Amino acid sequence: MTVLNTARLDRFLDLLASARPSKECSYTLDVFHGAEPMLPDLFFMNASDRPQLLDTGHYNRPKPMDISFAVPSTGKNEEEWTALVRVRSIRGRQIARLGGDPKKPTVVHHMVLLNENGRWDPLPYAGDLLQWDEKTGWRLALRPGRFRAREMEFRDMEERIVRHADTAHARTEQRETDWRVVIAEEGSPGLSFVTDPAGCLSAFRLRDKPPGAKRRASLLHWVSQHHRQQGGKDGAEVRAHLRGAQKFSWNGLVVELFPSLRDADESEASQRSIAVTEPGTT
Repeated sequence: MTVLNTARLDRFLDLLASARPSKECSYTLDVFHGAEPMLPDLFFMNASDRPQLLDTGHYNRPKPMDISFAVPSTGKNEEEWTALVRVRSIRGRQIARLGGDPKKPTVVHHMVLLNENGRWDPLPYAGDLLQWDEKTGWRLALRPGRFRAREMEFRDMEERIVRHADTAHARTEQRETDWRVVIAEEGSPGLSFVTDPAGCLSAFRLRDKPPGAKRRASLLHWVSQHHRQQGGKDGAEVRAHLRGAQKFSWNGLVVELFPSLRDADESEASQRSIAVTEPGTT
């Protein structure tokens, strides 16, 4: 379970809430909501935790993805900045319009640099395409002519950008089994951390009580298969399913809990197929 550096978390969330873009940027940091922080001073990880930049080599054919993360970087004049990265899938006509091969899995890579004073700048190569090849993995898709003047810059950055795509690819696969929690200030972009039901319950045991409530609502958890009691007798069968609060407040922050994709699918399928007949009936 990730152990949060809460003081650093508060400072970083304040930074995200107050950050202002440079004049060159036409979007807000909201597009990076839920970024996974791969920053060593923000949390300490056990060996089993996996939010790190991954050089995946060859994974399975990529599924549709939309993954954001934050990594240390260096800005102008060797300043220490944080890079916010988003890798998201596009399809069909979008790929063709941007000059890619519509038959190949394709992602768009966005990246901005954020300094400790709350200023952030989009990078000149942000918004460009990577395409998946079964033999070579992710490759930056340079369109003839458009990048000619910047080709050397792109070549220097290609390894880093490809690694970002590898990381997004790996995290998409890992979300099949990983639970995660997103923490944010109200109305501002937040950060996402890998967790599990037990770890989340431990970390947020002292979550805020809703206004007027005497007790905290139970967090999202698995309910085991059982029979409803009806008049002291076993009634309808209830199959195992997820139940509980997914969104709550903690130290004044907004927290949202997301189950793994596999658990969410299993719970939904279970609830669709709940047996409503009583034992011994047809």
